[in-house]
Amino acid sequence: MDIRKRLALFAATAATALTLAMLPPLLTTASATPSGAAFHQIAHRIGSAHLPRGVSSGSTETRPAAGDDAAKTGKAVANRSPRSHKPVPPPASSGVTGTSLAVQDGSPGVAFAGINHRQQRLADGGNQWSLTPPDQGLCAGNGEIVENVNNAVRTFTTSGAPVTDPIAMNTFFSFGHEVDRTVSPQVAGPHQLGDPSCVYDAGSNRFFLSVFDFHGDAAGNPTGPTWVDIAVSPTGTSIGTWSVFQIDVTNDGTDNTPNHPGCPCLGDYPHIGTDANGFYLTTNEYAWFTPTEVYNGANIYSMSKNKLIAGGDAVPVTTINTARAANGEDGFTLAPALSNGTSYASAAGGTMYFLSSDAAEEVHNHVYTPSTHILLWSLTNTSSLDTSSPSIALHHAFIPTDRYVLPPKSHQKVGSVPLADCLNLTACSKAVLGTPDKYKEYEYPIDSSDTRMLQAAYANGQVWAALDTGVDVGGKTVAGVAYYVVNPTSTSTNVSGTLAKQQTIVVPGNNITYPALGVTSAGKAVMALTLVGADYFPSAAYVKIDTTNGAGPVNIVGAGLGPDDDFSGYRGFQYNIPRWGDYGAAAVVGGTVWIASEYIGQTCNLAQYVASPFGSCGGTRTALANWGTFISSVTP
Repeated sequence: MDIRKRLALFAATAATALTLAMLPPLLTTASATPSGAAFHQIAHRIGSAHLPRGVSSGSTETRPAAGDDAAKTGKAVANRSPRSHKPVPPPASSGVTGTSLAVQDGSPGVAFAGINHRQQRLADGGNQWSLTPPDQGLCAGNGEIVENVNNAVRTFTTSGAPVTDPIAMNTFFSFGHEVDRTVSPQVAGPHQLGDPSCVYDAGSNRFFLSVFDFHGDAAGNPTGPTWVDIAVSPTGTSIGTWSVFQIDVTNDGTDNTPNHPGCPCLGDYPHIGTDANGFYLTTNEYAWFTPTEVYNGANIYSMSKNKLIAGGDAVPVTTINTARAANGEDGFTLAPALSNGTSYASAAGGTMYFLSSDAAEEVHNHVYTPSTHILLWSLTNTSSLDTSSPSIALHHAFIPTDRYVLPPKSHQKVGSVPLADCLNLTACSKAVLGTPDKYKEYEYPIDSSDTRMLQAAYANGQVWAALDTGVDVGGKTVAGVAYYVVNPTSTSTNVSGTLAKQQTIVVPGNNITYPALGVTSAGKAVMALTLVGADYFPSAAYVKIDTTNGAGPVNIVGAGLGPDDDFSGYRGFQYNIPRWGDYGAAAVVGGTVWIASEYIGQTCNLAQYVASPFGSCGGTRTALANWGTFISSVTP
């Protein structure tokens, strides 16, 4: 599954996933330079986001009545066996080799649990969908750590103390409830959000937050139009009133947007970055309402950082589409290179860098094709964004690399999976699904991402990023990570780059996935990871990297306590597409790297699961999911 967004359990009468089928590349050519039709405005929405200071004291969380998330799947007879473990067949050989790393306990400066699924689900009085995966964003500055997930946001101090309660993202953006569960049948709100991202920009002393946003019907199904919402914090703090903007990414020619093939479209997987001059948003564009599936390449939306901060009724935006822009290939998941501090790239009138990969099926017409290069992109003359007539230009270069391929799913250590065990018992399944589960449910292997480039960084004149890949080790193929350090050269008409370092890393018999890199100005990096496999429940981990010695051992910072056990992995919910990730995050403050990853911070058995209150296991999870997030600081 290549649309990387939230998976939600929707109505009480049907389990419906917000997912799309795998999409082919666009069959026509689109310009990689801005056009007049692509120059439009971000409308400033009336009303502002607000993150209040102060954690509720003595507040209690009450789970909505059992069955509130229930979904009927039709008449069936449950398999009555409570055992839910099944061998995972080995994947095919990847043809990729890597450096085997040892595993040890980490030594973080600060370490604490972030938002978990129960907190997400119960935010806004429980008027939230059950969402997976968390899609974890993180930004840090001025003594504040801001975490945003599908679909909640919270601020912590640098000691890990919560400053706010978990705030529902719809509440934060003043959209009302994500879903109103106080009425029957329940009614979804018109704005459905996902894929949160967060950046602190030291140059402007502001936090920036973004989410995709689509208009939906009462059941939460997409109807269009679609937007990306952008929130800008007060100076120097995440607490208080944020300015909120909304950019139309429907791209069907309405609202002065480009008219792209197959649109109206969704701007999926939005990620953000800044340089000295601009604020940048990248998306992957998918058509939603066409009988023929269409992928339109990645889009870059560029705007003046100063104008965005100043607010007003509208901010000019320049859109660049990368369909067929890279020597006939579609651009896919252009990761903005995040600056640490104020070390922005100044060449060619101001340059913003991006890194991407090209082994994804979006690039190659439904086929995951192993690759031996990555793409470096430069957006030049960004200083012109402050003028009335921006004249930015996008360039790309192919950088030869070692081979990387689609990773296999990540097997988990065998443990207690009470939701699966419940679904395998008729009476218990009825309490969750409203009907017996006609399938035998098993502990499952979790998603290992695809080959997209994940979080990128710009530091010490270099561009860093990492991706997931299959790796052969000990006669088995497991999920590993490849990272790259590129020396870029940018001119007004061209970009080029050479590899300063590349390395593929792996943990024998286990999996490492979802890398997120933070790099200090000294060129020292910390890469957040998920570690999971035969020996480990899903755990938050990291490796330290430098360009001389490469990656050190894998350090466990948030040890997993049990397997991932949520509705996305079970066929009774009509999904069976086990989710994880879809991304972690890293943020740099001086010489410290803050990292965030998904992990499983709880475990319980079936007896504890069915005890009152049903499905909560003593308040550590919900009936439908048990994901958690973990945040820590590391000195490289």
